[in-house]
Amino acid sequence: MKLLRGIVCLCLLASVAEAGSKMLKGPYLQDLAPSSITVMWQMDELVPAKLVVEGPGGERTQTVAPARIVEARIENLQPATRYRYRVEVGDDVWKGEFATAPETGKDVPF
Repeated sequence: MKLLRGIVCLCLLASVAEAGSKMLKGPYLQDLAPSSITVMWQMDELVPAKLVVEGPGGERTQTVAPARIVEARIENLQPATRYRYRVEVGDDVWKGEFATAPETGKDVPF
């Protein structure tokens, strides 16, 4: 019975931790390329997250494994195109947008 009570307590603590987690840094963008980008953020606890990207062709969702420093790479994007994204952790949502780089060798304003 003590073991069962301990497991129940651990489960309750895990759900309280996820509900009260905070983003310490980000989201911010790294490794911009014509067809990919990396979205990063730092959490105070290990919690699962979801990255949603909206752009030409609709919406894509990527489930992100629990980590304190998260690197979510988005690939197969169109060059020189604007996208919106959002990071969802529990009920919290952080939004942003980016534009991919132009194709290599293209002479376009960036």
